[in-house]
Amino acid sequence: MLITCLGFNCHGQGFSSNNTSFSVSAQAIQSNDAPLLFTIMVKNIGQKSITYMTGGPGIYPNTKYFSTQFTDRLGTTHPVILENWQYESWHWCKMMEIKPGESVDVPAAADPLPPGIYRFSVEKSPPVQVEVRKDDKLRQTYENRVLTAVRRQDPFFQGVAAHYKNDSIDQALLHDLLSDDLKVAGNSAYALTLFRRELPPNAVQVCDQALTQNLASMAEDPHNVYGRRDILWCLAEIMTKCGTDQALAAVIGLAHSHAIDAYANDLGEQDNQLRAQVMSQLSRFPQPQAAKELEGFLGDKDLMVQFWAAQALANKKDPLALELLLTIAQNPKHPHCAESLNSLLNYRGDPRIKPVLEKAARAHNPNVKSQAKFALDQLNRQP
Repeated sequence: MLITCLGFNCHGQGFSSNNTSFSVSAQAIQSNDAPLLFTIMVKNIGQKSITYMTGGPGIYPNTKYFSTQFTDRLGTTHPVILENWQYESWHWCKMMEIKPGESVDVPAAADPLPPGIYRFSVEKSPPVQVEVRKDDKLRQTYENRVLTAVRRQDPFFQGVAAHYKNDSIDQALLHDLLSDDLKVAGNSAYALTLFRRELPPNAVQVCDQALTQNLASMAEDPHNVYGRRDILWCLAEIMTKCGTDQALAAVIGLAHSHAIDAYANDLGEQDNQLRAQVMSQLSRFPQPQAAKELEGFLGDKDLMVQFWAAQALANKKDPLALELLLTIAQNPKHPHCAESLNSLLNYRGDPRIKPVLEKAARAHNPNVKSQAKFALDQLNRQP
């Protein structure tokens, strides 16, 4: 048996039956209207440290690589996948260590099961028995537990809320968006950006109200707006998941808001990072109006906003962005010169692309030079 996060970890000793023991615990009675929640203790019983890679947001391994099964009342054994939604991008991975004799507690969730009595085992661990009941009090206990943890920014329970539909939790998170407490509103906004399922029908209306509320507060007091930028970014991100015309109108309004200009000025930013981020969010709306708005920002006085609008349009192969990208790519002193080079690959059929990349590959700026060489390699490899 070999269990690892992100595949076998060649940088150190991975989990194996010789160096790792597993034990699983859970509340004895749980609701059939909620995912089943577990804690897995992974202990190093070997003589050397065990290392594993994690992409966060927690510091524990990804449980979907653990072999897990449950046995029902009839004695039939079924495989089950446990989830804790750890990211799996090598770009964000962190090396973690479990020293000999030490252990790490790993939270995990499984899909709801019908009422009954089940026994769960992880990697042949001693089984834990869980009774699943249909009980409103159990469901309410689950909802309170999840909401309390999400409001504490617990990454596992943020994942639980995002992946398992529960109307009470969804509405409570939306209600938190309107809180005057920036921490409460921010925690809720971030949790809602993680949703990989359909948002509640009233999400657009609540997010629109929250956007209006936050922009009004920024306009009234531009010197006391720290923390609102992340909330506004999250609200725009939630709107992209909704994708409706009303959601698009709200994001366009955010992109043109003078309140975020005052915020950037108050922070002493040379570039308006929030407006630039909104460019990429606009690009995810399928409506033609979104592309038209992006085209309008190609002439923005802010170089960062210009570039992000061009990059967003380049991903759609919009020809109007090409001229700006070529101009940026041919100016090694432009702050986004290096970033522009890969965007040119969206127009690989244009005969001007290769000469521009070849010239950039001879630039004195090492970052521009390396990015140009990479883009040239991609251009020559792919038709």
